[in-house]
Amino acid sequence: MNPAEPIHPESIAAGPAHAAGGNRYAECHERLGGFETHEAALDWIAPGARVLDVGCSTGFFARRLVADRGCAVIGIEGDPVAAREAAGVCQRVYIGDLEDRSFLAGIEASCDVVFFGDVLEHLSDPRPVLRRTKAWLASGGWALCSVPNVAYWKIRYELLRGRFDYTDVGILDRTHLRFYTRGSFEGILAETGYRVTEIRPVCSDANLLGGGPGRPGARPSRAGSALARVWPGLFATQFLFRALPERTAGCPEDGSP
Repeated sequence: MNPAEPIHPESIAAGPAHAAGGNRYAECHERLGGFETHEAALDWIAPGARVLDVGCSTGFFARRLVADRGCAVIGIEGDPVAAREAAGVCQRVYIGDLEDRSFLAGIEASCDVVFFGDVLEHLSDPRPVLRRTKAWLASGGWALCSVPNVAYWKIRYELLRGRFDYTDVGILDRTHLRFYTRGSFEGILAETGYRVTEIRPVCSDANLLGGGPGRPGARPSRAGSALARVWPGLFATQFLFRALPERTAGCPEDGSP
């Protein structure tokens, strides 16, 4: 059996309509009323685009893509309960581990955009999946990656105090395995054969001067958003990268290091 055999909308007709507590990020999205990085990403995705939503959760961003942009969306998700709900809006959803190369090899897609919405920091090594992404891009397609900024001013302040305390969500989410700055993630993209064409700083912190080390808020600070545009390294909680693949012999597309 193909380790990347997808589920389709028709396969969930008799199933539950909602993934009850199946994904804490979906619950966070619902509580906050959306994520700032998703709003920024929507600005870059053309109407009718074919999108591969990597780490699609319950399909909350896919629903926006379909409803607001008329996109055709394929999902990838590791949580089977969340994936079952996402299959109600995606054309199909692949369930598996992004660090399993046999799983990656079985994914079939030809998309205009591959979206990694705060996903790559959860991987021990993002390079294999970034390299494999090129096989999922149609001609002229590009990758759209959002990653947290570990150099956000609150994290720097906490380090000066000798603290690096994990939280349930945010920059220091306890499930994060990698931490990036703008420059270090640009380096990862270059190493895996991408050319960055645009970077957008995002500030999703509702309380710029308090409230913990970079936790997302329902109403991000306007001051924080303005400061992120001027001093992105200090005041961006996340960076959104638009990157074009450079298909060269030195950058394999099979996920090898």
